[in-house]
Amino acid sequence: MKPARLFLVFLGLGCRAFGGPIAHLAVFRHEFVERRAWLGERDYADLVALCQFLPGPTSSQVGMLIGWRQAGGAGLLAAWLGFTLPAACLMIAAGLTINQLNVATAAPWLHGMQIAVLAIVAGALATMWRGLCTDRWRAALALVTAAAVLAAPQAWMQLPILACAGILGYWLPATASDDRTEPAIATPSRPLVLLCIAVLAAGLLALPLLSCEWGRTVSDLFRTGSLVIGGGHVVLPLLSGALIDTGRMSTDTLLAGYGVAQIVPGPMFSIAGFIGTVLHGPWFGALAIGAIFLPGGLLAVAALPMWERLRRQRTARRIADGLCAGVVGLLLAALYDPIAAHALRHAGDAALACLAIAAVVWRVPPWLIVPACAAWTGLRG
Repeated sequence: MKPARLFLVFLGLGCRAFGGPIAHLAVFRHEFVERRAWLGERDYADLVALCQFLPGPTSSQVGMLIGWRQAGGAGLLAAWLGFTLPAACLMIAAGLTINQLNVATAAPWLHGMQIAVLAIVAGALATMWRGLCTDRWRAALALVTAAAVLAAPQAWMQLPILACAGILGYWLPATASDDRTEPAIATPSRPLVLLCIAVLAAGLLALPLLSCEWGRTVSDLFRTGSLVIGGGHVVLPLLSGALIDTGRMSTDTLLAGYGVAQIVPGPMFSIAGFIGTVLHGPWFGALAIGAIFLPGGLLAVAALPMWERLRRQRTARRIADGLCAGVVGLLLAALYDPIAAHALRHAGDAALACLAIAAVVWRVPPWLIVPACAAWTGLRG
């Protein structure tokens, strides 16, 4: 597939992917598993499971690896650029107009988007449940995983919980899928993997040595992109320590940028464009976007060959099945918190959510559901 076509596909997704990483994964699954059939349900769940374990922006990493599967390194870059570009442009523009922003006026519209996201994620959850929780054992594992995630909501707890789901998956009764041989995909070469590891190590070791102001910002963003585990929302506490505690940015300014990042479509990591623009100008906003995303892309490319080999072994396949059930449980927990817990405030919200879910069942495209729900709550105020 030509990278230009990949870019346009992901650009369209980047323009309508509201709601954070969990919603992005639901949109990706609808687009690439159901609509375009670029990969199967289990292949997609495997990619999600891998990226859940890697530091970085999970949904963007899944998109990068889908781009890699279609067109190699050029496809990876095209997928990332297309998905990130709308949010990056909007966040840089927000950084230029920070004094004129009034995020509070957009709150009713954002609330409607949250209700639409609930419906989209619920539809994805139902489909993934049917495809991955194929017996009562794996269904129970998904429910136990969801209970564990809700009981221990800290982002860092997701990794050990998913690891336990994988271990338990090995001990579950075998299914027909355990012996299935999946088509091989092209993986990065060993020199490319070593290059990715070397660039990541060099960035972590060398960037902190830069003494200039913009060098400190690049170093902070690169380090943040290397450490974030659990989704884009974890960016806020990490960046607050690097920016607010050092006096380089006020709390109000950073929270305003965070609020705008909640409104715009695309990855939460696009807040780096806002930060870079406020601190050093729009040219630096683009550099900041690259600095925060680069570690996640390097890690995804470096981990893919090992993951591809492991998941073809029978033992690893059973562990991967447990991980897939765990991913369903993780999505189920996220459906409640933070999505439903923030979206459903009264009976009217629940009624709108039911209508949105009905639209999902009838296969109304998300790019129609999201603005419809946003308009309903926004016009009602």
